[in-house]
Amino acid sequence: MNSLKRLLELLQKNEILSMQVMKQELNFSERKIRELLKELRQLGEKNGFKVTTIVHQGYLLEIESASVFERFLEQLNGFEVLDVENKKYRQALMIYMLLENKGYITLSQIAEVLDISRNTVMSDIDAVKHQLKSEQLTIQSKSHYGLRLEGDEYKRRKLFSKIIKQVVELENLPLQYFEFIKTLDFTEVKEAFHQLLRKYNMQMTHNTIESIMIHLKILLFRMNQNNEITEVKINRDLIGEDSYQLTKELVSFLEEKFQVEIREEEIDLIASQIYGKATSNKVPKEKELEMKAAIDKALIQIDQEYATAFSKDALLQECLLLHVYPLLLRVSFGLELTNSLITSISAQYTNSFLVSLRFIEYHDELRKYPLSRDEIGYLALHFAAHQERKNQEILSGVRNILILSDARRSKTFLLKVKVESQFPEANIVLKTQYDLTTYQMDEIDLILSTIKIPEITADVPIVLISEELNESKLKKIKNTILFHQKKMTKKVPKLQNLFHKELFFIEEATDYLEIIERYANKLVEKGYAHSVYPASVLERERKFTTVYENGIAGPHGMSQNANIDSIAVIILKHPVQYEEKEVKCIFLLNIRKNYLFLHQEISNFMMKMIQDTGLANALAQSKSFAEFTLYAKKAW
Repeated sequence: MNSLKRLLELLQKNEILSMQVMKQELNFSERKIRELLKELRQLGEKNGFKVTTIVHQGYLLEIESASVFERFLEQLNGFEVLDVENKKYRQALMIYMLLENKGYITLSQIAEVLDISRNTVMSDIDAVKHQLKSEQLTIQSKSHYGLRLEGDEYKRRKLFSKIIKQVVELENLPLQYFEFIKTLDFTEVKEAFHQLLRKYNMQMTHNTIESIMIHLKILLFRMNQNNEITEVKINRDLIGEDSYQLTKELVSFLEEKFQVEIREEEIDLIASQIYGKATSNKVPKEKELEMKAAIDKALIQIDQEYATAFSKDALLQECLLLHVYPLLLRVSFGLELTNSLITSISAQYTNSFLVSLRFIEYHDELRKYPLSRDEIGYLALHFAAHQERKNQEILSGVRNILILSDARRSKTFLLKVKVESQFPEANIVLKTQYDLTTYQMDEIDLILSTIKIPEITADVPIVLISEELNESKLKKIKNTILFHQKKMTKKVPKLQNLFHKELFFIEEATDYLEIIERYANKLVEKGYAHSVYPASVLERERKFTTVYENGIAGPHGMSQNANIDSIAVIILKHPVQYEEKEVKCIFLLNIRKNYLFLHQEISNFMMKMIQDTGLANALAQSKSFAEFTLYAKKAW
């Protein structure tokens, strides 16, 4: 409630409030602010106000009923507000929570209790660890579980007394949450939960059970503060009957033990937590058939749009089924996975990331939920794996390779050995240019030549190489084969031909979204892009930013409908900040949908810049198109 109150106070002070101002004033991420705005809109429906979005400007608070709104403010002011702006106080509370919980506690749970952003918790962790280290205690961190305090019991008790004293000295209000949970005896609750798990043949790890206990403590505290859920959108159909019945029995136990009455909405939320964390759940047969049909439908639509063959990949369908069902449970219950490699995934597999976005749009259930960038990244990995399998099939299909060379026999032999290492099943033949006419081209899958050769009428991929075949050239050979296999009836453009002198710009502005919107409109004006392109680019960027490492950004539309395939290059005179990342060089991508493989070529180009700081800096300092192409050639 503290965060909501701060945002509402800020909205009351301004006629129109921009996202940038909110981020600066509240020190929250854009995602956190959007969540708070969504919550305010829901509250406003019953409390005499609404928050309106003003396109390209920001947000406006409109009071529809002054008296109802005043009552809401009085109610809001009645909630306990912890002095979380005081860093020492905040960190003391975090240590208190770690001391109080014997199992793991997540950053999100800490943030929920203290009513602060998850980012704030993360920024405080180092200071907390330092303070604990001075007391000879440590924090153990475990992926998907959270944090747990480790150390001697005597030292824990000693620190507990010190922290209580510190909290009392720093606080201005009674620390109601911590005082409240000290009165709760959860020994019987935990034992009752264990018995119910055995009764319904469910299994949970110790740490998972501890997480459920924390959730129940927070629930009881919220009820004590009259802060109950009034509207929760949980799809009860996704909750197994056993999980729901277990929850009903657990709730009855809680109601009797603590003399409370728990609402149906709260019961649904508890059931969702239990069902989402249980490890022995099986997908009901009827639900499995329904899920398969939805996945097939989405894949067929993608195949029609991109000329792919996802719907014919049985392994991909199976992997998606195993992934999508738990994903639906997570998003239905407000849970989500995190993936620390997501930036690398979205850059390295741009085409797969695009396909996963399309998959969500075409999937009847998934499109109902605002999926995080991390969740989409996990989906993208399945499509990337499909692409890698298909690539390997294509490469293994290369059976006859002709190497043309006039070099000395020893060098030519070494060249053949290197090629054999990459294509062990292929039949490799060494010939000179003069023997070329004696060969039936229809039998050749690939020609590698150390010399320039005349035009060949046969449809055979040709790669010009040197005798010293390095890793970079081997990769080019593979890409040539893959690209040749995926060519359409019309000519597919080469990466270097996507850059145009009239689409090279040097910009002084400092608003990232304003910059890409303006130049997206320039692409429309010059005939390169379709009229919907600017809006599509902004929609994509607002959902999931394409700002990567080394100041490189690669914005593109949600759909691919270019008039002329192109990449606009925007060099920023002064780096700008977006989503807490620096932007120095923007590549505005405008490619047609049938060129899915070309997106991978572009991804490879982007990855080289992301991984090579020197190259990225050189490109960002280019003063002309000629200078830019000079550096860019190193990544082509």
